[in-house]
Amino acid sequence: MTEAWKNEDVSGNRLLLLLALCDYANDDGLCYPTVQTLAKKVRVQVRSVQKMLSELRSMGLVDRYKDGGGKYPNIYKVTPTPVPTDTPVPTDTPPPSVETPPSILIENHQDNQKKVKKKKSVSIDLDWMPKNLDYAREHGLAPETAREYFVTWAVSNEKKYKDWDLTWANACRSWLKNKGLPTATPRKKKQKEDEGFVKWMKECGYWGKVEDLDPFRLQYREQIDR
Repeated sequence: MTEAWKNEDVSGNRLLLLLALCDYANDDGLCYPTVQTLAKKVRVQVRSVQKMLSELRSMGLVDRYKDGGGKYPNIYKVTPTPVPTDTPVPTDTPPPSVETPPSILIENHQDNQKKVKKKKSVSIDLDWMPKNLDYAREHGLAPETAREYFVTWAVSNEKKYKDWDLTWANACRSWLKNKGLPTATPRKKKQKEDEGFVKWMKECGYWGKVEDLDPFRLQYREQIDR
């Protein structure tokens, strides 16, 4: 990259493109960024990158080491300081083979392609549980009731989304509030109610002897509401 900065024959966006190629290049000067990646890096259109690549090639600063053939990106050989045309080339040194690109470049590209594969939209299960169930409470909704309504809505309408937790959060912030769902019990009040329920269950001799607490909780609430 230092050599690219020293090259006074290149300026403007062409210099930025050369620097970008140097940034991606390995110790042998080989790199394989896509044209789209270079366009984003230099902040120009793809067509401009293609034109500037052609200009840099004509200047001897960049060479197409291997054509990707549309399946893989092209592999470029970057030479920030071109070799003078009058520099003698030893005749006893065979030119490097360009028939087969380094396998590591292809493997790295394949790995990168796997990482950027788009996440598919999927359906939701009836027992789906959001990572942050309490997000509903933060927006004034009874968490479990809101979750049941949300899951039923998704399943019955055969909805598919890439990120169900994000969809859940958006629903809690917006349309779930307009469905007439029970509001959330304030934390302190709920804690006090739970403590009273446990005490009542122990006094009645039920605590630790039953598994389904909902009927007893309902009975307890009826008593304290009298």
